[in-house]
Amino acid sequence: MQKRFKQIVMVVGWAGLFPGTSEAPGAASHPPAAAGREHVWFATEPSGSGRPVELWHYAAGTDGPYYRLQMELTASPEALAAWGDRVWLVFPIDSKSEIPRREVFTLRVEREPATGWYYPSPRDRLEVVEPLPGLGKLVGFLGTADGPVALLWPSQFAGTDVQAGEGSIAAQRTLDGPRLMQLRSGHWRELDLPPMVESGQLAGLATGGETSADLRLLTDLAGEPSQTVVYLRNPLDESWQSSRIPLDMKRFRSAHAVGDRPVLLLEGEEDAGEFEIALLRRESLLPLTRLKAPAGTWALLGLRDGLRILEWHGAGTGTYSIRRIDPVTGEIGERQVLRTPPTPTGSVLHMLVLLVGLAAALALVFVARPAVRQARSLGQGLVPLPLGSRLIALATDVAPGALLAVLITDCAPAELLKWPLWTASLADGVPFLIMAAITISHVTVIELAKGTTMGKSLVGGKVVAIDGSRAGVRQVLLRNLIKCLVIVVPPLAFFLVLNPNLQGLGDLVSQTVVVRADGGEEQSTPADDAEDR
Repeated sequence: MQKRFKQIVMVVGWAGLFPGTSEAPGAASHPPAAAGREHVWFATEPSGSGRPVELWHYAAGTDGPYYRLQMELTASPEALAAWGDRVWLVFPIDSKSEIPRREVFTLRVEREPATGWYYPSPRDRLEVVEPLPGLGKLVGFLGTADGPVALLWPSQFAGTDVQAGEGSIAAQRTLDGPRLMQLRSGHWRELDLPPMVESGQLAGLATGGETSADLRLLTDLAGEPSQTVVYLRNPLDESWQSSRIPLDMKRFRSAHAVGDRPVLLLEGEEDAGEFEIALLRRESLLPLTRLKAPAGTWALLGLRDGLRILEWHGAGTGTYSIRRIDPVTGEIGERQVLRTPPTPTGSVLHMLVLLVGLAAALALVFVARPAVRQARSLGQGLVPLPLGSRLIALATDVAPGALLAVLITDCAPAELLKWPLWTASLADGVPFLIMAAITISHVTVIELAKGTTMGKSLVGGKVVAIDGSRAGVRQVLLRNLIKCLVIVVPPLAFFLVLNPNLQGLGDLVSQTVVVRADGGEEQSTPADDAEDR
């Protein structure tokens, strides 16, 4: 069984919260980003007022440097966290809410086998998660297999005598002390912090290991600026074990995991425009590589096979690139410009199937052509069921299947309108196919037993043979079998209005017709009279 490695997102937002800290050149003001094993998510704000924020996804396993738009957002997230194929989004504090809180949502991606691309699940919305408390600053936010972990830190004004006017930052309510929280089973649970951790310290979260329990908290050491305390959480008794490493926490910028190895991004000691990437060991740091800060905005992300540098080339240009850093040699690879994927192979297959379906339908119409030339007598007192009545009958018959499809797939009702051959992903058509399968099943059974359906009986209609006699078993089965083809290729339904007896493609092939009694009064067919006798 393949090992599952923990991936960590950038720990952003703590620099500048404490006196004496400074923002690293080239490492600030970038859109939120997160990585989980093989997946990368990042949010961007397109140029132009009123345009939605876009959530993008990149998968290291795809054939080429492709990225796809997953969702449009109404606001930019404060931070992202990821684990595997799932991402969590935290949004800024709602200043209008009586109870300060940060809205949290989640999304996962699924790979479509037919195309090879990843699509969001659910397709049209984010899943709602219990909000985070809105007090304090969000210092760290990372994903684990058990749920995301958030580190909330008091504002620098907490515990002071600062007097501030209404609406200022200093006037906002703050935490009394740091809080470490984890989302489990849909609820945020507070985790105990090491007793030595205080509000005035610099802090960051990190992880590394094959399980989500390998959680690390980094803080500076009072009186020793060149030393950092690393607290490692024991998942069994939830205690903390501490060690020291030679690091000034003012240099710390973010933490990442490559497989089971925690890696730190540090600001250079001598050159402010240089960064160092180092492997975090138990009581030491092992330098891996150095790099100059890329021009523009950028982010460092950890994946299973190494680190990635994600760059944004000009605000609102829509140009992004990615470079790989080998975790062993530290070698930085060539820049690859991310592109939206080409027309997926699945779409070509859709078109081929659509063409084959149309060709097969034309062949069936040619075989059934004698029945199309002119209206035929349907039996005494019978007339074709009008189009309006057939639409009412169709809606009634489809309703049970639609309801069950929504309950089974937990989809939005609008997703039922996505025909399989008219979507970019075959998976998009699953709710429609489930609805169609349920509808065809119960319609076929009732037509075999009663010669009608729930919807047709509601408007006084029934299915009979072209001469007005009761339709046979083989005719009903053939009629509904052809309906399956019409469902896959919806334009074939237009054959209904081209026929004087309003026969659909299934009726033409099976030599049946949907009728009602002339004048709206129910009259028996010859077959029914024979049965009565």
